[in-house]
Amino acid sequence: MLIRPQFLFLQVETYPWNVNEVNNLVLDNGQFDNVMSQTLTLPLMGLDETFPEDLFVLHHPASNRYGCFQYEGIHGLACFSTEAGALRFAEWIELSGMKTNEVSFDEAREVAKDRPLPVVSLMLLDTINSPKIHFVR
Repeated sequence: MLIRPQFLFLQVETYPWNVNEVNNLVLDNGQFDNVMSQTLTLPLMGLDETFPEDLFVLHHPASNRYGCFQYEGIHGLACFSTEAGALRFAEWIELSGMKTNEVSFDEAREVAKDRPLPVVSLMLLDTINSPKIHFVR
């Protein structure tokens, strides 16, 4: 069976249709009938994950530095949804004089943008082994 050129992008084994069903979706003029609406109803990865509106970050007032974290080569401003989580992280990094600041998500983004490279993201570290990452640059 020959596959029409407009179907070269489909990997049939990853879609819920077989080739005959897909061929039936093509109209006489070669246009797709409802194929796009079927694929758009599938969930998109990452869109259901959100950051809290209010976050806690660690700030060292004496040096004007913030607590940061590196995960799989990505550097980010460490942020937490609870003050207790931020305080546990401060104890873990063993840097005295750290204070927790409650900031909005937008303020945390600005703090992360103001950090020098290699900081490129916000990292929600409520689950430190799989943080949620929001890139700011």
